[in-house]
Amino acid sequence: MPHFFDALAQSQIDLYTGDPRGAYERADAALRALRRALLLRVQFVRVKMHELRARTALAAIRAGHGSNAMERRLERDIARVAGEGAPWASGLVELLRASRGEGSFARAASSLKASGMALHEAVARFRAGEPDAREWLERQGVRAPERLVAMLSPR
Repeated sequence: MPHFFDALAQSQIDLYTGDPRGAYERADAALRALRRALLLRVQFVRVKMHELRARTALAAIRAGHGSNAMERRLERDIARVAGEGAPWASGLVELLRASRGEGSFARAASSLKASGMALHEAVARFRAGEPDAREWLERQGVRAPERLVAMLSPR
């Protein structure tokens, strides 16, 4: 589990600091390693890793570092997370789809709120243009809301 949390944190740091290709490569390698270690048998790990790789792929593609293989993995990862059937995973799928321009940030916010995922809900509301979302993020101590939002919802 420490390797999972390290991969998650390091990939998100890469996204936050503007290195989407590095984030994708790190997430992809970690997902393969966690599969070999059988940690993908744990739903939380499986969902978060596929969501992370999808998110980093989307960021890399948007930054011009994409490939056909990355596009295919992005599609498969979204489908895998959607297939989990967990309400909290469905909220993450809605956020990914909205980030791709294929869904609604308002719908994502509603789904995430229903799952108690306040940070992700605020990110979706921020993307939907709700001014109170920035205020909520700042009250939580987020110093650079745009960077945090871009990390969790690449566009």
